[in-house]
Amino acid sequence: MTIGQRYLCGPMPIDADPVGVALSGGGVRAACLGLGSLQVLEEQDVLGRARHVAAVSGGSYIAAAFMAARSIEGGSEARRPVEERPWSRCSPEELHLKRNLHYLADNLNDLLLGAAVYLLGLILNLVPFAAAMTAAGVGLGWSYRSSGFLEVTADGVQPGRPGLRLVAIGTLILAGAGYEYVRSTPDRGRANRSAYIVVSASALLLVPDAVAALVAKRPAGVDWQLGIVQSALLLGLALVLTRVMLATQWSAAVRRFDRVVRSVARLILAAAVVAAVSLPFLYCCALGADLAWWPATATLALSGLVLAFAGLFVHANNTSLHYLYATRLDRAYVVRAGSDTRTAVHLSELTLHDLPPAPGTPELVVCSAVNLRARESALGESCGPFVFCHSMVGSSLLADEDHDGYVASDELFGKATAQARKSLATLIAASGGAIAPNMGRYSSLGTRLIMVILNLRLGYWIRNPVNGHGRRSNGTLARGWHEPGPLGSFREALGNLSIHHHYLFVSDGGHWDNSGVLELLRRRCSTIFFCDAAGDAGRLGNLLRLISLARSELGVEFDSTERLLNDTAPVVRLNFRYPDDPDDVYGRSLLVMRTFMSPEMPADLIALSRTSSRFPQHSTLNQFLSSRDVDAYVSLGRWLAREAVRRADLPAQQPAELRLPPVRRGTVHRAG
Repeated sequence: MTIGQRYLCGPMPIDADPVGVALSGGGVRAACLGLGSLQVLEEQDVLGRARHVAAVSGGSYIAAAFMAARSIEGGSEARRPVEERPWSRCSPEELHLKRNLHYLADNLNDLLLGAAVYLLGLILNLVPFAAAMTAAGVGLGWSYRSSGFLEVTADGVQPGRPGLRLVAIGTLILAGAGYEYVRSTPDRGRANRSAYIVVSASALLLVPDAVAALVAKRPAGVDWQLGIVQSALLLGLALVLTRVMLATQWSAAVRRFDRVVRSVARLILAAAVVAAVSLPFLYCCALGADLAWWPATATLALSGLVLAFAGLFVHANNTSLHYLYATRLDRAYVVRAGSDTRTAVHLSELTLHDLPPAPGTPELVVCSAVNLRARESALGESCGPFVFCHSMVGSSLLADEDHDGYVASDELFGKATAQARKSLATLIAASGGAIAPNMGRYSSLGTRLIMVILNLRLGYWIRNPVNGHGRRSNGTLARGWHEPGPLGSFREALGNLSIHHHYLFVSDGGHWDNSGVLELLRRRCSTIFFCDAAGDAGRLGNLLRLISLARSELGVEFDSTERLLNDTAPVVRLNFRYPDDPDDVYGRSLLVMRTFMSPEMPADLIALSRTSSRFPQHSTLNQFLSSRDVDAYVSLGRWLAREAVRRADLPAQQPAELRLPPVRRGTVHRAG
């Protein structure tokens, strides 16, 4: 029996209706909504009969703390009265959160410390790039001079042998075209490799012309680089002004002008990225062409030593913002609040191994996204699902003929005490790592290169459960060589991430499915309570994405009607069916809790939504909500959950006689 069969199906009561709870992403807004929903679901005894709680990004902040408090000590917390449990209404944990709403930067000292950590990581991240660029530029420049492609004269650097280089480029293009013509079977991988070879070799043959143009003497008073900077500043000022005018609801003409400015800004940004990468490289080529053989050799040797040192001791997880982000989340979302910081229980002190499902305690499923090449992902969107839970870790995309894509969490992480790389704080930081060079369908070449250069990375590198979990090396040097270092950063910059690499880059679960419901469908839940903190105007972004993914990935069909597009009810019940259900029977229920306001809600929530406050649609990027807004979101989550339970009409709970359900079509289960 494979891991997927054993855990994705799991033991299920024969006559019971499997219940699942999903908390969507949405930053602090989603965490507060999820807290109120979990409190009511527990008070109504719905959480006690649920099998799984799946959470994404901001929802995972509170879900991890809430469920960890009930899983530790053998689930003893779940046997206490509801009002005495951690994270219950007005509990010390909830009050602790309200006192730590500025957890990302609590004060000036905290802000300065965070800035210092970022700058240190930025330097350590840029040094390998600079060493690689220096080595490549000096080596190529010296080679160009030796081959006659670059000539150093009293007037500067001049390109040499243009005819030979043009003939070589033409030959490469014809050879590539001929290879495409004579291939008997289509192979996208080989086609991409051949095209890459042709383009790269042709570009290298044109580098001497670019080097000569860059270092050539220019007329006095003409500095085109400064002109680009000035133009970018003016364009940025225009963009800010149009943003202000749009906020005051100016005319449609201003909106059209804003779109034009933003389009030009993207072009300027792309040009700036290309210049930032190519200009230092070309200068290094000019330097290499001007050096004698021994300074060039010394430069190459020094660059190689820097790269080797960085590869062994400077790892991508340690230099990124991930660790800083995880420690900040660990500060606010405590598992159990104590009289002081020494007696509190934090997420960084617990691992997945500490969260076994106990009677009355569902299993926590932390939903993330794994970044891949576009051709390796299910929908060509350069990402796919990746989950962490006590039972298993992995993704259906990693499945092959010999493996279902999942391994037991103990096998991947071990059973050791909590460490930064294994703790729950690390996992929820990965699930909430919305800012990263590779963000699935949100990635682009320009933003990817800029984020790699600026070291803006909240995601996490993790050993591949299929291809990398067995590489447990002994010794500091051996372990360091296998950790993702400069090579991992280079792959991030190029978007060359693959399921076949020994390490995978995991980021925000919202890059794939921001609802968390998909993993509950994969686990065959029949009644699902979905707390949706979508921030789009129609509150349909998460829902429409879910319906599409459920159909294409699992074969699950929803009985969604056209009225859903115009329905502004806070709680909506959607029926669905699994592929092996009768075609005309939609007997499963999804209870969607949305942030639409209703006259039946408490008057203070309605009044707050009509003031200048952005409640209930604060931006996901706003991580500094006031205590008033936090209280309002928690209260809204409680109201939505009560209404959802009322509309769910759950059947009475039956005796827990267990069986293992058969493998069904439309899931990732494979025969054992």
